[in-house]
Amino acid sequence: MSRALACCLALVLVSAGGIVWWGRMLAPVDAATRLTRESSLRVGYAIEAPYAFVGPQGLDGESVAVVNAMASRLGIRRVDWVVTDFHELIPQLLAGRFDVIAAGLFTTSERAQRVDFSQPTAYVGAGLLLRVDESRQYATLAEVAADTHFVLAVVRDAVEETRARMAGVPLERLLRVPDAASGFEAVRSGRADGLALSAPTLRAGVRAPGHDDLRVIMLSGEPMARRDRPALAFRKQDQRLRQICERALATYLGSDEHLVRVMPLGFTADELRPQAGER
Repeated sequence: MSRALACCLALVLVSAGGIVWWGRMLAPVDAATRLTRESSLRVGYAIEAPYAFVGPQGLDGESVAVVNAMASRLGIRRVDWVVTDFHELIPQLLAGRFDVIAAGLFTTSERAQRVDFSQPTAYVGAGLLLRVDESRQYATLAEVAADTHFVLAVVRDAVEETRARMAGVPLERLLRVPDAASGFEAVRSGRADGLALSAPTLRAGVRAPGHDDLRVIMLSGEPMARRDRPALAFRKQDQRLRQICERALATYLGSDEHLVRVMPLGFTADELRPQAGER
């Protein structure tokens, strides 16, 4: 082999190696690799007490507490919290803006077609927010649907919107709001007669200063035959990340440490542990 040819081959090999190295540098890093390499996790949330809210000490809530406990167990040094609107949580997860949703997102069969869920972090019932001067009484969403004068507020793309439609509430009597706070204000101002949402969220809102003109009643019956299950959500391609997180969650959820941390946020012990057959 001539010296010139050998030099040319060497240049080709060096260039190829450089291209491979550069390609690796530009390739997107999957969430599990980022977790192990950088000890960081990007978490998306929406403001909805008591799952995620800003308190006197900063970001707090049931979902926040679960992620922080999980991160501690995994030795994660940095959690980057990314706030967005509730209805943008899944689209922005799929777009790669963050790697996990921690926002009291309920597991449903429709959502499970787009994302994978962790084991449930709580087990909660559904409630209806009313003004204290509201004399009408309701036990189910079907009774709400039957009242042709009742305007029901629901958070956009939340399970309560789907259930209200299933129960027969027509679109013209549904007021879709971006978040729980907007729903509370709609009821207080009279733009809506009630707000359907998870019981812990409604209880937390009623306890807030200035909301003594509101009350919460529990809803039962179909389509709420079982308690709702908030959970963390992951992209379907991030199976390794979900499995890593699940192992940490298994040592925390339902433990005394979990109850001591989350019950002061407005949850009961019964809402933090599954009943027979609920897992």
